Amino acid sequence: MTLLARGVSQAIIAAAGRGTRFLPCTKVTPKELLPLYDRPVIHHLLDEIAAAGLSEVVIVARPDTVEPLQRYFSRDPEWDRFLADHGKQHLLEPLYTLLDRLRISVVPQPPGLPYGSGTPLLAVWDRLTAPFVYLYADDVILDSVPGHSLRVLLEVFKAGGIAACVGACSVPRERIPQVGSIAYRPGADWQVDHIVEKPRPGEAPSEYTPIGRMVLTPAVLPILEQKRRGLKPGRELWMTEAVSTLAALDRVLAPPVQGRWLTTGDPENLLRAGLAISRPPHLSPCPPCGELHSPQRSGEGPLP
Repeated sequence: MTLLARGVSQAIIAAAGRGTRFLPCTKVTPKELLPLYDRPVIHHLLDEIAAAGLSEVVIVARPDTVEPLQRYFSRDPEWDRFLADHGKQHLLEPLYTLLDRLRISVVPQPPGLPYGSGTPLLAVWDRLTAPFVYLYADDVILDSVPGHSLRVLLEVFKAGGIAACVGACSVPRERIPQVGSIAYRPGADWQVDHIVEKPRPGEAPSEYTPIGRMVLTPAVLPILEQKRRGLKPGRELWMTEAVSTLAALDRVLAPPVQGRWLTTGDPENLLRAGLAISRPPHLSPCPPCGELHSPQRSGEGPLP
């Protein structure tokens, strides 16, 4: 077993979309900092990462959102004094606990790179020397036990013999054309043959779509770079296309996640996700993923 015994400690979050669906709010506020119930969307992702046992997070953001994200993920002496004076220090404890558990950095995605869900990895290529987790900032997983779905993907990957482990989710057939569809190899447990991005109605090979939870190795980076060089003007660099190519070269698994997939890429789904999170676990057991409306990921940036 190679690559540091396939140990994984680092997570990369793709957070470089413009958030046009949330305008005018995102004119001044990064969409990743919009509230999802009691904390920003991206805070939920970092809670999941910490619960899964990882120790380092790199957030790839647009250049103009780097500073607000850095400011959020840092201690604030002025707020600390104010809250201490009013006996409300507990209000920032969830954030400060997270800061104690994770090494967090925010880096800009260079403007010269193409749009697309695979682009953020090219922006941090030099940091990726071991297996890592890749997450889309729009995707939140609601688990009965925090971080469980991601831990399962990590365990599958660490067992060895595969180049990547991608979280999958079953969605209604009529929504598959808005996302993507995984073609599995017959007789192989969740082994990916290829992935069809936004298939036409009736042409999807399965009802399973890849979601923004992937355990990868640096082997995917040359594939992304090759696809970047072959892009036509105006085309996006899709992560799913790179994973599909990797599956033709090596073994890639895409088992269904066990939690509930909550997508937050538009106002309606953000509201629905907040309502789902707000319900006590004993009143809202995690149903199969894909229950919410599937967003159309195209047209405005790495992750719209």
